[in-house]
Amino acid sequence: MSATTVPVPISTQESPARTLRLALVALAVVVLLALSFVVGRATGTTTTTRSPSIVPTAGAQSNVDSCPRFRFC
Repeated sequence: MSATTVPVPISTQESPARTLRLALVALAVVVLLALSFVVGRATGTTTTTRSPSIVPTAGAQSNVDSCPRFRFC
């Protein structure tokens, strides 16, 4: 059995299409990160303007016997 090889020069440079594709992917990642930051900041500021509401747990009483076992009231 014999194998025939044909010498072909191997290019170490990336093709321009691949470089453009990688640049577009990097740009899309940057845009998505910036957009998520802006949306997070916009939604984060609207919730802090209200005063926090403290809702008692269901069935909470001042009686010591009403506390669940191994928990502090």
